[in-house]
Amino acid sequence: MLVNAEADSLIEPCPPDLLPTVLEAERKLRVFVELSGRVTSRYPCNALETARRARAANWGVSINDIEFSAAGLALVPTLEPDVVKLNHSLISSGFAQSSAALIAAMGESERTGAALLLERVENSDAAMVAKAAGARYQQGHLLGRPGPLPASLPQPLAPLPLRREDVDTTAATPWSLLHDGGAPATTGISQAALDHLVLAAATRAGAGDQLSVVAVVAPPGDVEPARQAMFAMLLERCPLIVLLGHGVAGWSDWRVRAADLPVGHALADETCFVLLAPGVSMALAGRRHHRDGAAPVWDLAVSQRPEAGQAVMRRLLGTVGRLEGGVHSH
Repeated sequence: MLVNAEADSLIEPCPPDLLPTVLEAERKLRVFVELSGRVTSRYPCNALETARRARAANWGVSINDIEFSAAGLALVPTLEPDVVKLNHSLISSGFAQSSAALIAAMGESERTGAALLLERVENSDAAMVAKAAGARYQQGHLLGRPGPLPASLPQPLAPLPLRREDVDTTAATPWSLLHDGGAPATTGISQAALDHLVLAAATRAGAGDQLSVVAVVAPPGDVEPARQAMFAMLLERCPLIVLLGHGVAGWSDWRVRAADLPVGHALADETCFVLLAPGVSMALAGRRHHRDGAAPVWDLAVSQRPEAGQAVMRRLLGTVGRLEGGVHSH
């Protein structure tokens, strides 16, 4: 069963009159919360929190209508959905945004195992497009007309799957995730050289036609004017920013998830920058070394593998959630 979550109902309690139905569905069916591209682009922080709560309840996460929304499409690798729904009428239209959604959905399915479901399959040509794209699940008049449900249904042979992470990375830091994952690493990097690389990655996030999600662990100390300018640029460009550091919680708004790191936190001596979008990923993590009487230097690990970027983003989102206690409705 797929439960649609509209913008006004994100992270709101289930209506009392629907609660018995939902509880019965949990006992008998596999339940997914469904988020549209419009919802995720308007309220990305609330959409992420809705997905987090759904997974905590052993529900899955489905997304649809990403053919309409560049911002919603950019959030696909960050949301890591169980199901991606596409509309055949749109992806066969030849529109650039719809074609981008098709390619992104195919890539996400290959990397993470997300199931592809093609809607509006009205004829054998549409079914062939679904097969070519790797959409194992289809919906449309070719397969059955609308009508009342029968009194009983057979057990599905291949129900929509729920993705599960086999490795617990809650104790890992961005540096250890990248370094232990085989990312190229180097040592003895100066603060200036590190800042130069971060600025290059931020410039990539703020340039071009494709939108990106960005996550940042700000290094200790005062925020320099150049970094403030970088954050301002990213705020105007990115559909979602995840920010961790010292004194950064005040940046939180409808598309910024920010949390202050307490003294002694595992990330207190690290810095990180992650850029994530369909087909584009860069994760950079630094670990600081103090030196008596000299400026600190950094160990540095960098990866452009999408799997590495998703792992670090997942870790940082989990950290923000634990520090801030999730997103709350107003």
